Amino acid sequence: MSFVTIIRDIHIARIEADVRQCWLAFHELRPHLQSEDEFVERWRKQVEEGYQIIYVKDGDKVVAAAGYRFLNTMAWGHILYIDDLVALQTSQRTDLGTLLLRHLQNEARERGCEAVHVDTGYPGCRLSTSSESCG
Repeated sequence: MSFVTIIRDIHIARIEADVRQCWLAFHELRPHLQSEDEFVERWRKQVEEGYQIIYVKDGDKVVAAAGYRFLNTMAWGHILYIDDLVALQTSQRTDLGTLLLRHLQNEARERGCEAVHVDTGYPGCRLSTSSESCG
């Protein structure tokens, strides 16, 4: 894949069909999920807690995605918390992770957040300071 072919529009997964398109990307990050249906069921539960998914497509294929929520915490105040940040292995090092992070940072500013926190506790994440390893 080349940089030229990537359509850099960020989409919001508002309905189940959108979420299902994100399955392959999320499965790379969360291989313990056994099926697309399990992924969708977990999404349904998390949406009730404010969880949202954004994604980037190349043609008909989702190549990067992020799952996040807004939280109010004693420790950090009002924050945007990124649960999931992934680019397909074939799309890594194409700045898609950076694109998603910048979008989320802007959304956090618009919503008056004091910080953006990225959950990097999962062994499969290789997030670096430049975010190059996550897309």
